[in-house]
Amino acid sequence: MTAPDVVRRRLDAVESAVVDLSRLARPERIETDLIQRRFVEHTLPIAIQALIDAATHIVASKRLGTPRGAMHALELLAQHDWIEPARRGGGDPGAAGGRLSARRR
Repeated sequence: MTAPDVVRRRLDAVESAVVDLSRLARPERIETDLIQRRFVEHTLPIAIQALIDAATHIVASKRLGTPRGAMHALELLAQHDWIEPARRGGGDPGAAGGRLSARRR
């Protein structure tokens, strides 16, 4: 059984980390500013891990398959219409159509 509060907490953590990165990270300073580098090195994995946690929780609780890894868990969600598949081809991941988005369930 999917625990919506678990998934919501994990997705809130993703959103919070992404907002922090968008507001505070200065990519042009990462190479020369140790504080910037450490901030990004710490915050980005928090967002990634929270996303993986939410994905694997849904995959396991809904018995969508056995993921071989984090990306496969996301692929399983896409295959079962939980999220839209990522579009390959580069570009801005924040641009329309370039990111994973939740589908209404």
